[in-house]
Amino acid sequence: MVIGFLLLTLVVGLYYSRKVKTLRAYAIGNKDFATATLVATLLATNFGGGGLLRNVEQTHAKGLFWVLCGLSSSLTYWILSSLMLRMGPFMQHLSLAESIGSIYGKLPRLGTALVAIIVEIIGVSIQIIAMTKAIEACINLSGSNNAKMLQASLPVIATFILILYSTFGGIRSVTFTDVLQFITFTAIIPLVAWFIFKSTDKSMGEVASILHKEPRFQLHMDKLLVLAAYFLTNVTSFVEPTTIQRIYMASSPIQARKLFMYTGIFTFIIRCFITLIALFLFIKAPTLPVNQIWPYVFANIPAIFKGLIAVSLLAMAMSTADSSLNACAVLVSHDIVGITATKRITDKYKLGLARLTAFIVGICAMLLACKESNLLSLLMFSFDFSVPIITAPFLLAVYGFRGSSQTALIGMATGVIAILAWNRWIEPITGIDGSFPCMLTNGLAMLAAHYLLPQPAGTGWVPPDKIYQQKQQEKARIARRSKQERERFFSKENLIKLNPSRVVLLLTGLYLLVIGAASFGYCYDYSEQSLYSYSLLLFSCIGLLYMGCAVYGYQLILDWAVGSCWFFSLLIALSFHLLLNCCLCKALLFPFLLFFIHGAVLLWALPLYWSLRGLFVTMGIMVVIYCCKTTILWPASTELLPVLIAGLCLLIGIVYFK
Repeated sequence: MVIGFLLLTLVVGLYYSRKVKTLRAYAIGNKDFATATLVATLLATNFGGGGLLRNVEQTHAKGLFWVLCGLSSSLTYWILSSLMLRMGPFMQHLSLAESIGSIYGKLPRLGTALVAIIVEIIGVSIQIIAMTKAIEACINLSGSNNAKMLQASLPVIATFILILYSTFGGIRSVTFTDVLQFITFTAIIPLVAWFIFKSTDKSMGEVASILHKEPRFQLHMDKLLVLAAYFLTNVTSFVEPTTIQRIYMASSPIQARKLFMYTGIFTFIIRCFITLIALFLFIKAPTLPVNQIWPYVFANIPAIFKGLIAVSLLAMAMSTADSSLNACAVLVSHDIVGITATKRITDKYKLGLARLTAFIVGICAMLLACKESNLLSLLMFSFDFSVPIITAPFLLAVYGFRGSSQTALIGMATGVIAILAWNRWIEPITGIDGSFPCMLTNGLAMLAAHYLLPQPAGTGWVPPDKIYQQKQQEKARIARRSKQERERFFSKENLIKLNPSRVVLLLTGLYLLVIGAASFGYCYDYSEQSLYSYSLLLFSCIGLLYMGCAVYGYQLILDWAVGSCWFFSLLIALSFHLLLNCCLCKALLFPFLLFFIHGAVLLWALPLYWSLRGLFVTMGIMVVIYCCKTTILWPASTELLPVLIAGLCLLIGIVYFK
């Protein structure tokens, strides 16, 4: 299975390596990729095999802290999606170093290229470690000498296959092999999570109950600062060559924004499945040390699943490593040699140099992987090496700052000194990662140098480009139009249109009567006389009032008065009723059911503009309530997942058909 996957990857990579004649085509292609292709290659690049190994190990060892760290990575793409609209001045560049050089000059460009190459070598070595573990899992250590020789040679073969198509194919070959590898591991990871769950012989309710009682899966306030620092480091770590290269492969900043929005959604889904693998492993073997987690997995699963995990690790590792090799090749040929050469270099020479660089970087990464195998240490070292040095100059440039080479070099040197001092004196005491604080130090040093030292003409702040201004104008137009629609909505003529029929008013009253009585009976605790519980009867009273109005007073009340009262009372009453149940109920299932039932009624009866906003606001308040009520965060019923699926399908169906 593993050998077949490697051969398929090689065939696909070499097939798409044709017609690569220029360095631009080698680096970013022809900027004609579909958004779906870019999303697949960005996901495949960012989800490495080393990341799968590391996230499962650290979630098993550190519990809720690492779960939140992993799931928060999807927020990174949503936060940065709006930043993509400011990338217009850089979209024709080939690399991160070229963008920094276009603003700050040759020396910062050269420094950025050197830092980026070292970081990418570390990244490739992490993926080679993952490929080695994947292949070792498929070969029995106690076998014959031929098996041991095959075990030693297969990682080298896999690395050379990776180097081969990355060297000759360029970004087009990398992109389409990434798509193949992305499809592979996204299909396998859920299967592995399902199998490990079945092997625990426990229900989801039992799993949740065990995790809830485990101290490492409870939120500790003393770790919030450490978590926040790691999250901010994760947000700013997107300024690295492979991610920036994917942005430049987009045809416009608008496509780059869509790329980040869609990537954030799929990142959250994939992270959830990886987290589930770690949680189920913890249920099955809670006392395993970190270095024995994956050997335990491979020793206790059938051969077919062992092969699937190995293929998934290979797919994730190769899809990340080939992007890093391509980025290093461009950095050397385009940024280092391109600016240091004394005479003009042809594209043919640059292309040959890029291919040679990919080969040499792959060999260096393989040597590094032989000396260091701690995945977490390598990751944190790459953060410390890149975020404090190159992130601040790039972000300032994107936001319109134009500085001199002296300003950028002062900031970079400050970042280096700050991270060395932080790791020497502060991190051993606090345990807080210093990449983000040192990045801020870099940015502040650049701004201080800009305003305190004499600067050449043309430096300072510039306004955003036309694409960003057009988007801002479009948002302003939408806001004005929405304001006008809201004002027209509350006019007497429109409120008359909201007047429900006698049958609808009668059904509304009956619905409020039933839910008020049912929730009072469910939530009322006879051992505790709660005044809040009695407030649930208010909804039954409102229902009786509606029923009486429908039977006796429908013709006596003005249409606009009936329409406005019905609209506001339904929107507010159902949301308030749901929040009351969240506060009063001792279980999660009943409010969960009410959310989808009330949501269906609101979406069907009221205009979507108001009902959707009401649902989202109510859902946000519910999340806050349940974050405070930690005793019921873990549901004790396995019925919750089917209710979630059915409820989401119901709400989506109503919105679609309406």
